[in-house]
Order: sequence, then structure tokens, then C-alpha cells
Amino acid sequence: MIRKTVSFKESCPTIEFAFELIGEEKMTYPPDVLIMKVIGTYRNGSMGNPDAALMRGMLDTALYMWDPQTVLLDLSALEYRWGDAIESVFKGPNGRTPTVVLVGPNCRNALSTLEHGESSVQDIVDNDEFFEDVTEALEKLRMKRTAANNP
Repeated sequence: MIRKTVSFKESCPTIEFAFELIGEEKMTYPPDVLIMKVIGTYRNGSMGNPDAALMRGMLDTALYMWDPQTVLLDLSALEYRWGDAIESVFKGPNGRTPTVVLVGPNCRNALSTLEHGESSVQDIVDNDEFFEDVTEALEKLRMKRTAANNP
């Protein structure tokens, strides 16, 4: 029998996470917003597959743990150049929790070409769920919560 101790940090050494809960007027359960900030470098191509899997897994775990009404996936501190597996993180965390994505200068162009194609001039923030401004992203989530609470 061969055993090996493993860790997420060993498998994905260039990615870290930070979490924040937001209550619109006060901290409630469930919280109004969960922010999951992804910090570091997403490795290129298929080398980034474990990074995407960890991002997806951390998001699913955070949803299970805090059960937020909405999610802001903050990629503003992520360096991303290419790799298709990252798309799995954007597919809606659990199919029911409204989610938007905040992009930054080190991932915006690559996400734009991933979404719209290499030769496209269309920007990722032209998509209704991607933002460059945190205030606009949080406002979109507030509108989604309002719509969900007032069908």
C-alpha cells in the first residue's frame, strides 16, 4: 500500500481565496451576498484545470456553508490568460443562487476572448453578468434579490 499526503495548496499553488458576507441593512441569515475573491494566477491551458476545479469546489463549499441569497465571484485579483476549464466556475454555483462576476485588468481580455472568440472585439463586461465595477456588480445582485423576493 502506497500513501501520499496531499493538499489543495500543493495541487493549486498559485490560487488563494478570501470570503466576505454582506448584509444589506444588517447581517442576516442567509446573508444577502457572499463574495468569493480569487487571488493569484490561473495556470495556462490544461495546467489550469485543477485551478478551475478548486475554484468550483470552494464556491460550492461556500454556498453550502453560508447559503447566501446571491454571489459575487470576484476575479479582480486573478491573473488569467487562457484555459477553457474556468468556464465551469461561471455556470451558476448551484443552479439557483444568482451570481455575477467582477473582472480585473489581468483577466478581462482573456475572459473576453474565451466568451466571444479570439478575433472578437466584444468585451466580457458587455455580458449582463460580468462587471468591472464592484458597486455596479452589487447593485445587479440587489436587483436580482429584489426580483427573487417579489415574484
